[in-house]
Amino acid sequence: MKSYSSLIVVFLLALNGAFHIYLAFAYSPTVNEVLQLPAGLSHIYLGNFDTFRVNPPLARVVAGVAANALSPSVNWQSVNKAPVERCENEVAADFLEANGSDCLRLFTAGRLACISFCLIGGLACFLFSRDAFGETSGVVALLLWSFCPFILGHGGLITSDVPAAATGIASVYLFWRWARHPSFAVAVWVGLCLGLAQLAKFTMLILYPIFAVLSIVLFISTKRHRSALYHIASITTIVIVSIATINSAYMFEGTGKQLGTFQFKSRLLTGAKAPVGQRVIGNRFGDSWIGNCAMPFPQNYIQGIDAQRWDFERKMWSYLGGEWKLGGWWHYYLYALFLKLPLGTLALIFVSGIYAVCNRRHLTLLVEMLILLPPCVLLVLVSSQTGFSIHSRYAIPALPYMYVYASRCFAVNNKNRVLYAAIVILLLYSITSSIFCYPHSMSYFNESIGGPNRGHNMLLDSNIAWGQDIYYLKKWYDDNTNACLLNLAVYSFVNPRLMGIKYTLPPTCPTSRESFSEFNLDECGPQPGWYAIDMNHLHGARLSATVYEGGARIPAATSSNLCYFQRLTPCAKAGYSIYIYHVSLDDANLLRVDLRLPQIHKVNITSGLPSGAAASPPKTSD
Repeated sequence: MKSYSSLIVVFLLALNGAFHIYLAFAYSPTVNEVLQLPAGLSHIYLGNFDTFRVNPPLARVVAGVAANALSPSVNWQSVNKAPVERCENEVAADFLEANGSDCLRLFTAGRLACISFCLIGGLACFLFSRDAFGETSGVVALLLWSFCPFILGHGGLITSDVPAAATGIASVYLFWRWARHPSFAVAVWVGLCLGLAQLAKFTMLILYPIFAVLSIVLFISTKRHRSALYHIASITTIVIVSIATINSAYMFEGTGKQLGTFQFKSRLLTGAKAPVGQRVIGNRFGDSWIGNCAMPFPQNYIQGIDAQRWDFERKMWSYLGGEWKLGGWWHYYLYALFLKLPLGTLALIFVSGIYAVCNRRHLTLLVEMLILLPPCVLLVLVSSQTGFSIHSRYAIPALPYMYVYASRCFAVNNKNRVLYAAIVILLLYSITSSIFCYPHSMSYFNESIGGPNRGHNMLLDSNIAWGQDIYYLKKWYDDNTNACLLNLAVYSFVNPRLMGIKYTLPPTCPTSRESFSEFNLDECGPQPGWYAIDMNHLHGARLSATVYEGGARIPAATSSNLCYFQRLTPCAKAGYSIYIYHVSLDDANLLRVDLRLPQIHKVNITSGLPSGAAASPPKTSD
């Protein structure tokens, strides 16, 4: 295996890159990307980090550098420097208006640059597993990373989750290298990667206490009492280099500012006991000695932690297994990982756990903790934030350690052919399950619930429908000219008209008899015509849908929604996130009887327009 491992690794990394390059063109801009890219460009043009401070800037700056090469039109009139305000939505709206349909190629350029994080993460998984368990295990860890539906679905996007996973596993691997062969040169590299991890996602702050614990374990286990000063100096180097990396990326913006002079809005940092969702500006450290301390981190880095904490403190509507709830569930991420990781991968993790219990000679306590502590702490951290449970992607930074751990079972003695054949079958099953869903990997669900066709009954939003399938809808739209005027409800910040789709918002339906008085019952749904409804609106999510002329409307409010489409059978799909329906006059009236709505008059069911109305497909995309 050793003689071919380098070629295999190069091939797998190239294949992984090819998968992401295709998806960079195949996915329409997702909700978060529409906010991230303009914010990244604002950092480059304005030299500040006031926009989208709720996330660190690494991924969006990398994407912004690539998009800037295409000379985008920019408009920064909506940038707001107020430390407790967020302006990314307004900045994104200005960016979309300034660039029109040209924005689509800018998002693609930014995605292509972000693919580098996928390659870094895959290489780090290989090196970590190879050094811990051997060449075969290293290749297996790389395979699990490369064919992971989470990585395939989110790896090429302008978001922070995969960059955090890649830089996190790289810093942990380098820390292990330093632990085995301490040197200041390796310590500098550990500090650099640790700093980049902090620039990817605030969640990676957990690495500081983890490295502190592991350093103590290392010092005690190796009994290097004579080299205590050298050990402390190396750890100090790691911390200093990581903080310097963070400050350099933020261009030392507000570094050294006293903690007591900050304005915060989260209850954690204000100390105010305001009702949930109500904002109080303050600083709990203002009158204490801690408030006089100079902060070694940039101002917007600290303000970003406050903004993210505020997001988790306030309640948001969340969906899990058919239930809507204001707030979240502690078990959401464990539940989501069980549904969205291939069953073969889950089985490999289980088998590796059994192997670890039965054979503990292969690893030291330090390595065991390096592999297990980061994902466990991360999952406990995100699970403890129950203000909302929406995005399973928040668990992505825990995945590379799981893959390194799962590869452990390939370190078994090859003479046990039955066991080895079984784990090879599990690996092939995992890869095959993922490939069958590609290129719709974002919408992947495993076979335990019937695959991606039934995933929307369990999870919504970025788990299945994040605006990524509008290009696929456009292809269907071009192939079906009789649906020239489409009734469309999709959760996306990019207007589908930029992709050449002519549409109107579908009519909503009252949710109760008490709300009937709020509607013109003759005009509310169901109505005959062609419809494209994404999974979020199909289940009554309180999310906006973009109006053709611009702006947004929320058709799924508390008194009305589009859930009546659950009673209909779709005639086509765009990916797994958008169902397409053709509702005839008879279908509409039959459903209206069930909903106790008045019958409607005859319409032209081919176009969905009233008889005599003109309809022609759009000639160009605006």
